[in-house]
Amino acid sequence: MKLMNGLEHSNLVYKHITIEQFTKIKSLNQKLFQQSIKNRAQFEQELQVNKNYLAWNKQRQDEISRKIDVLLDEQCLNQLSKIEKHLKLQEYLNKMLLVILQMLIHLISLRESNQCSSKVKTYRNLFNENEVKTFLNLAQTQQEEGLSRGATLAERVLTVLESLEANLQASLEALEVNEIIASWQLARWISFSEAEVANLMVEYEKSKFMLTVLATQIQAALAKQAKSKLILQESQDALDEALADSESKRADYAEAKAKIDEDNAILKQVIIIFKNQVETWPGR
Repeated sequence: MKLMNGLEHSNLVYKHITIEQFTKIKSLNQKLFQQSIKNRAQFEQELQVNKNYLAWNKQRQDEISRKIDVLLDEQCLNQLSKIEKHLKLQEYLNKMLLVILQMLIHLISLRESNQCSSKVKTYRNLFNENEVKTFLNLAQTQQEEGLSRGATLAERVLTVLESLEANLQASLEALEVNEIIASWQLARWISFSEAEVANLMVEYEKSKFMLTVLATQIQAALAKQAKSKLILQESQDALDEALADSESKRADYAEAKAKIDEDNAILKQVIIIFKNQVETWPGR
């Protein structure tokens, strides 16, 4: 290749190179040129792969960020709903405690028992249906049995009310447990997602740096490809020149040989004529 870069000195160098050698040089430069094209194409492909990854990486980061925002917004709404439900249950529980207190003080007479059962009916949609029915049945039983067993019945009614209170308390505790579990799961998912985003950001910066490297490599590959193309063209020109020179020399040789053959033929005729003349001389 260096030989082909110095065509200005070709007259001093090429006269010592055969056409076969020129052909080998040209074939080698052809291979180098094709390899430079492949190298440039490979760098361009890697560049496109990195661009595609950067686009996907950014899209993935945005997707995770949007999902986190949506989940946090939903958590706020769910939290508000849970707080409202919690307050409502707490309100019902407080009222239930008030009913129990009233039962302890007033559940002696049948009239007072019926008043308490009416209060329970007000909140019956909050309690276990079977327990509400049990309480109402107790009130009916008390009406049938009379006041003499009021104290015993009061204890039974109080037990039912305490069961209702326990259900409300359990609902509050379950609500709190579910809230804790949901919050923990969300926090865990957000933690994993943020770790993924952090890793994506690191990979994003690496790919951006790789883009710069590949862009530089592509420019170098293009320059090398152009140089290889020039060298290939020079070697082709040198081969063409050598072939043309060889053809010119062959033509010159053919022309010279034809001239010599013509001269030899003339000389041969002259010799023949001379011999014939010699043979006709007198005294021979």
